[in-house]
Amino acid sequence: MKQSTGLVLRLARRNLRRRPGQAVLLLVTLTIATFTLGTAMALQGIEDGPWNRVFRATHGPHVGFIAFPSPDVPNDAARLADLRRRAVEMAESPGVVAVGGPWSHLFGSLQVPRGTEGITAEVRDPGPSAVDQPLITDGHWLSRGGGVVLEHSLAETLGLAAGDTVTINGRSFPVAGVGLSVSAGPFPLTRPGQIWVDP
Repeated sequence: MKQSTGLVLRLARRNLRRRPGQAVLLLVTLTIATFTLGTAMALQGIEDGPWNRVFRATHGPHVGFIAFPSPDVPNDAARLADLRRRAVEMAESPGVVAVGGPWSHLFGSLQVPRGTEGITAEVRDPGPSAVDQPLITDGHWLSRGGGVVLEHSLAETLGLAAGDTVTINGRSFPVAGVGLSVSAGPFPLTRPGQIWVDP
């Protein structure tokens, strides 16, 4: 072992004398690689922190049950009734501690200065939900007085805030608030944009 270590050191010293530029380049490369790997290991999982905080604050769902009715399909009413029955069975399963919904989704368009932007409007009651209750970052949650709540990244991208007015499908609505939710992806990476409306 002692001889092999001595041999390696002699070869390294000879290499440094014959090829100093390459030896320095190798040393710089190894230093950068070690620093990058060490930094990556130290920061592992740190990007999950904001999402985890929003998930906890909004009582994010662990399981989602989504159904899309098709009125034009024969026997769709029977299929929808079966889906509702299965959703109730899932909600009453052992280990389920809270349930949110069911909520309807309506598709429409939001008029913006450059044209229109597709949106999905989730119909919610004004009261808080035990699961997936958006975290309000500006303004307030839905109330019986009307108005809409915009998903945070949609509002930020379009430069909107609580107190503004938006036009949806040709009709004006006040923006009651802006909220974060883990069930709505960030706009514009996820389209259509998400808003919440009361019945």
